[in-house]
Amino acid sequence: MPKARHATRLKTLSWRRATRDARRPIVLFTEDNDTSHVKQAIAADLTAYVVAGLTPDRVKPVLEVALARFEHEESIRRELAAARSKLSGRKVIDRAKGILSMQGKSLGGHHETITHGDSDCGRSQRNA
Repeated sequence: MPKARHATRLKTLSWRRATRDARRPIVLFTEDNDTSHVKQAIAADLTAYVVAGLTPDRVKPVLEVALARFEHEESIRRELAAARSKLSGRKVIDRAKGILSMQGKSLGGHHETITHGDSDCGRSQRNA
């Protein structure tokens, strides 16, 4: 059994190495009915895990579904990354607002503001 676990780890490392530089859809076809490896396959970012009974006429549809699923997951990953980036930027802005607010309080409420009206655009005024 340790030998089988070692072989599985090597396969997992190979899958990860295959997608190290760029994510790719990976489909695993196996005749092994032992589903104990499914969790490891998912952890290795396999797109599809097809067990036994694969006929030649099923290969193309399985690959097409796996590719569509991969593209969908990649789209979700990009959306998540954009949302995280936006949230991170928002946190920086909120921290800056907090710092400016505290600085304004330490000045006794006196701070400069820039107005954007037509008559005084670009000029600053003192608020009391």
